Amino acid sequence: MNVMNISERKFNNLERFVLPNGVFNNESELFYIDEKNKWEKRRFLLKKLNNDFGIILSNKLFTVNELITNKDIIGISELVIPEKLVSVHGKIVGFTIPLVNGNNFGEVLSNDSISVSDKIKYFKEIGYILENMKYVRQYTLLNDFYLNDIHENNFVLNNDTGKINVVDMDSCKINNNMTMVSLRLSPFSNIYDFNKYEKEESMCGGCYKPSYNTEMYSYIIMFLRFISNYRINEMDVSSYYAYMEYLKKLGISYELIDILASIYSEKDNVNPYLLLDEFISYYEKCNYKKYVLKV
Repeated sequence: MNVMNISERKFNNLERFVLPNGVFNNESELFYIDEKNKWEKRRFLLKKLNNDFGIILSNKLFTVNELITNKDIIGISELVIPEKLVSVHGKIVGFTIPLVNGNNFGEVLSNDSISVSDKIKYFKEIGYILENMKYVRQYTLLNDFYLNDIHENNFVLNNDTGKINVVDMDSCKINNNMTMVSLRLSPFSNIYDFNKYEKEESMCGGCYKPSYNTEMYSYIIMFLRFISNYRINEMDVSSYYAYMEYLKKLGISYELIDILASIYSEKDNVNPYLLLDEFISYYEKCNYKKYVLKV
């Protein structure tokens, strides 16, 4: 186990990393931390865990250690994998993660100076990452490796590469760890009545067993929240289907509408990322409030 030991004095004087407006994290705090050797000085983020005892902590540390151990097997450069556990006076307080020079994806989506086509390009990159994870599950021993908690604030647009990175990987599903909380996979979600989303009662807060179906549900909902400019996951199923009919009348292909509509059915979900460019020319008309006015 790779551990960085720091003094209590250094730990207490670390500079806090400020989250973007509207982004909250009750389970941890972020700080800048520097590591020096003979040749270079590197800056990381220290993710300090607020749950510092019990099963939630042990599951989190197991998850982080599995990510570190299997980093080369995973082999997906867009995933921001933890690097070291951090110890203060022999007590593990958190872990380091690479510092990404970038912008939270939620901020990117609300930035009017970024074109719709670029925003959709970033959604397609996320879809491609999810397909690469499918490959990892199929061709390595990591057959239960899922992001689990897919939402706008767990992605960052890397300003150095121009590509999307996945952050908060410590909430992922890997090697039979206990499923953690996922923002869009709550017991109050519309997916509760569909058997393809397998329910579970994890001691670490997870309500559904991570699967390709849950990943695609969260990904599609994230995309539709952007396209509709509405909390589309909170509308009832009949209203959702009515909105799908509206999109079809606008000119969105039957193939894509079928994929989007299937999240509320027993049909297995499909990754729509290769088809998302269809929305570029229809974006302005997809606003849910405009749809409501037409109805």
